[in-house]
Amino acid sequence: MKSLLRQLTTLSAVAATVCGAAIIPSSASAAQFDQQPIGDDRVVAIAEPISNGRLYKLLIIEQLSSVRRCWQEEAGNPTTIEPLLLTFDFTGICGRSSDSNGYSIRIGGEDLGSRYRLQVEKQGDVLVLVAAPSPLQRGLPKLEVGRSSGIANDFVKLQLDAGWSMARRVFNGQTLGHIYLTNNQSLDAVIAASGAERPTP
Repeated sequence: MKSLLRQLTTLSAVAATVCGAAIIPSSASAAQFDQQPIGDDRVVAIAEPISNGRLYKLLIIEQLSSVRRCWQEEAGNPTTIEPLLLTFDFTGICGRSSDSNGYSIRIGGEDLGSRYRLQVEKQGDVLVLVAAPSPLQRGLPKLEVGRSSGIANDFVKLQLDAGWSMARRVFNGQTLGHIYLTNNQSLDAVIAASGAERPTP
């Protein structure tokens, strides 16, 4: 387990460097981006343990090619994930996103990465994936995006809530590596459906 976490930490640093090399013109605005859905069987959201399970962060693995499996699920409470991509050179076979360079929130066709941050929280005996408002977004409530079926000091599968799915970012017709956690409803509709209330200014 510790060995796998060390490998993922190293890969995260490499991924950040690669993401930084994929330059999008500075004139590009969030409104210019589009999205391309990813099949549910081709991508998985995972709660990755940090500090021996005291904290968790979001990790997304995508199956880009059928050459080799990128992960394996073990059913249970919770359902855990074995990241098989760590056992081979997964270039061109698997995609992985481990921070805001690789994933963000998109609601109602609008990129909200500057307004919301994705994070994993412990709530009772489950792990919950939430979109938490950025520090300056005081008028926005926290939104639940998905949750696990239990807690373990392991890679735990996060099941997205109804209405949420994953998609690739598209710019000028080109599919990029960035992944959206997306909901096609408007932000107001998502807030209303979640039962959350906007904080009082």
